[in-house]
Order: sequence, then structure tokens, then C-alpha cells
Amino acid sequence: MTGAEVVRALCGDVRPAYVAALEEANRQVLQGGTGSGSLPLERKLGPLAYAISWPACLVVDTQPASQKITAGRPPDTIYYELTGDRGSRAAVASFFGLSYAQLSVKRLGDRLNPARLTLPTDLVVQRAELAQTIDILRDKAAKASDPPRGFSSRPHPDSRARRLH
Repeated sequence: MTGAEVVRALCGDVRPAYVAALEEANRQVLQGGTGSGSLPLERKLGPLAYAISWPACLVVDTQPASQKITAGRPPDTIYYELTGDRGSRAAVASFFGLSYAQLSVKRLGDRLNPARLTLPTDLVVQRAELAQTIDILRDKAAKASDPPRGFSSRPHPDSRARRLH
């Protein structure tokens, strides 16, 4: 497979920001394998493909489903559910492509259209990086007003992961 074919298989599309992040993370591997330090997008990778560390793709849905405002789901709650962030009034309005004045006149039953969403992405953590990754996630969760959904500092009962407490 070519570099572009691998990226498309992993991410659905070749985006310059992804290629730049991949090249930065694999600078030494690519300099040794290609001499240029850049990912050969149009050439077969061969064994080099196995030496490259492929970053997780943050897949963006550019046409997410509209969201209905209900008594239990005002715009700021919908924003939080979709982003995991509390956001300012301006950020919430902008997320739905509206001014704050336009957002403030929305009523129950009206629909909001997010401009885009980052879809859930599985992250693969190398064993040697596990403790550092856990510390980073713990720090980010502590800085958030509420912990992100799905984050728990308690290990799964069936795992032998080290305790974070």
C-alpha cells in the first residue's frame, strides 16, 4: 500500500494536518526509511509501514444529525453532550452556526444543527507510555468542570492495572 492508501484506510481521507502530525511523530523513522523525513504518499511503503507509528485519527463528521431542544435538553446541555465542554454562551451559539441573539430565541421543539463533530476514536496506548498517558488524562479531567464521560480513575475489576488513587 502507498502512504496515502494507508492513511485513507485508517482515517477515511488524507488530511494535511494528519500527515504533518504523523511525520513529526516519525521523523527519525522516515528520515532513515525515505531520506527525506516525509511520508511517501504515492509510493508503496513496504517494510517501512511496520516501522511507522500511526497516530489515531480524529474523525470529523461534517454533517451531524440535527438536535431537538427539549425541556431536559436546552442548547447548552446539547452542546455539553456533543463536546464534553461547558462552553461560553458565544461558543455554544457558534457551535450551532448562530449568533447569541439567534440562539436565545430558540424554543422547545426547535432543532439545532451542529456544524461538525469529532467522532469517538479508539486510542492505542503502548505499554511503556501507559502511566504517562494516565497522568495526562487525570490532569485533563481534573481541569474540566466535570470529568469527561467514560473516564474513570478506577481500574476495571477484571484488570490488573495499577490504581490511580
